[in-house]
Amino acid sequence: MSIAAAVAALLLVVLIAERMLPLRAVERDVWEWRLRPTGRFPSLDEFSRWQVATFGVLGAVLGYGTVPSHAGIAVVFAALLAMGARLLVGVRRVRLPEILDNGTTRVMFTMSSVLNDSELSADIYAAAWLRKTKVSAGRIRGPVPLVLMWRRLRRRLYIPLLFLVTALAAVALGPEPGPWAQTGLVVAWGVLASAV
Repeated sequence: MSIAAAVAALLLVVLIAERMLPLRAVERDVWEWRLRPTGRFPSLDEFSRWQVATFGVLGAVLGYGTVPSHAGIAVVFAALLAMGARLLVGVRRVRLPEILDNGTTRVMFTMSSVLNDSELSADIYAAAWLRKTKVSAGRIRGPVPLVLMWRRLRRRLYIPLLFLVTALAAVALGPEPGPWAQTGLVVAWGVLASAV
């Protein structure tokens, strides 16, 4: 049960990360002034490699917390699974306009870490999530607060998905997680709280 929850949490985080922080991305000025004059097509840059390495660390920590009796095998397997899934989902054939659009999303999303206002961070998360979604205004029927809440959750689907990831990680780490696992769960709740 805990291994399945850990794998499901890792795969959900990979899908959310690809939607909000794409792996193949390049900023327009880097394309215009560095890559285009040399005739190179954008590939994985340093930020993308750091992102894959971060997923490896996340997988290793989750593997260690899930199966402490076989820590060595679990750490290596979970780290490779997380990095492989991130690369498999993130490295796909995309065209240049999408890579440049992903670069804009990446710049916007990475700037949310320096903001001290959770409302601005939540708006940046929403803009990153909704950048390829068709949003149409519909007529409001029924009790307005409940309908508005449901529409917001439908638009910002990453909020329930992040909640599900946090719950799966808590199940995977067991009833008595260690201090590092507790710190990780607090950080996960903090990310979820800033997204609301």
